[in-house]
Amino acid sequence: MRQRRYLRFSLWLAALPALVACGGPTGPSGQTGPFAVKVEKTELRLVNRGDRTVYMFVAEREVLALINWAACADPERCPGLGRDASETIRFSSENRLAPGREAVVFWWYSKRTPTGYEPDSLRSFVVRL
Repeated sequence: MRQRRYLRFSLWLAALPALVACGGPTGPSGQTGPFAVKVEKTELRLVNRGDRTVYMFVAEREVLALINWAACADPERCPGLGRDASETIRFSSENRLAPGREAVVFWWYSKRTPTGYEPDSLRSFVVRL
């Protein structure tokens, strides 16, 4: 009986990060640490309020199942969002961003490795457009 309780607690504890990650900000804006997204009527505004360059990828939620993408972290090849910088993504039929839909915002920092650059870890949240 004691092992069963320990196992149940261990499973719950292991699932906790996933539950917290799925509970990201939704609504008119999203924020994770120094990176924030503001939703306007016809666009998303991505803002880096931190000291390090942020790399990001934004896609309409339903489109994610149809695309194959990889996080790029090479400062020479990948556009990043520098300190105190912002970027605007306009809604369009091409990116399928539109009011009433949801966008998934992925962001990460670059880290140097012996073989080049790679993302430190992928962070994400969902914003309602």
